[in-house]
Amino acid sequence: MDAAEVIARLRENIAQYSPGLQRAAKYIIDHPAAFALDPIRETARAAGVSTYSLVRLADALGFESFDALREPFRDTIREIADSAEGVWGGEGLSRPMALPASDHARLSEAISVTRDNLEKSLAQLRPERLHAAVAHMRAARRVYVMGYRAAMSAAYYFHYIGRMALPEVVLAPRQANTAVDELMEIDARDVLFAITFSPYSKETIEACHFAQERGARMIFLTDSPVVTPDLVPDIIFTARVKGAHPLASFTAALGVMDLILAELIHEEGEAARARIAAYEALRDRFSAYWRRQG
Repeated sequence: MDAAEVIARLRENIAQYSPGLQRAAKYIIDHPAAFALDPIRETARAAGVSTYSLVRLADALGFESFDALREPFRDTIREIADSAEGVWGGEGLSRPMALPASDHARLSEAISVTRDNLEKSLAQLRPERLHAAVAHMRAARRVYVMGYRAAMSAAYYFHYIGRMALPEVVLAPRQANTAVDELMEIDARDVLFAITFSPYSKETIEACHFAQERGARMIFLTDSPVVTPDLVPDIIFTARVKGAHPLASFTAALGVMDLILAELIHEEGEAARARIAAYEALRDRFSAYWRRQG
């Protein structure tokens, strides 16, 4: 069993595990490279479980020991580095950026973190997943875009551009409403595009449960392939959100969203371009943009 098969098995079975094994499984899914390199005690500390839980998880997956479970992940770092070139056919996204010599170590480190977030997030993005997400959106009666707290800014950005390409894109919640207010009529004809990053918004998770009960398709933009075991989205896009500051960084998430938007506009074709032109003409008519006089 290779690392991809182990992760697939973990994602398939995680809802059936005890809370301790769920935490261990989620850590492996979210941090395959660290899992490949760290000793068992460090892995247990980072996952918030006992070393015994890791051994039990290995046994549940059919491995003889923790080391046997970890062995398939030894190539993970190399695979991640190579995946951008393999999927997109270019020169690769993981080639280091040329940086000017600088005495400002803190700024250089911040640049490195931001670059790493974007490169690794785009390297994991699969074209078939992108095409499927856009197909779901175009076929939907409505596409609800939802994000709370800091994620609200990302949701607003997606909605601002997305609605020009596809009028069925709506923001939830709008103004002072709650997400449930907006999702009252959601059903199997609709798509919920939820944006949330750890620590996950309670309102977002509850709204997703409601949408799942109503049979709506769900697309997630988040930081983990498993947000909570009882939510099963149709498509998940993951973005690294490690910040150069104490909070999450949305640089990579915005990069992933831009690719989704670009594909959406491309697939909508001339109709999308005509709607965008109409929006711009209306803004010009009402002087929405500042222009230098004289």
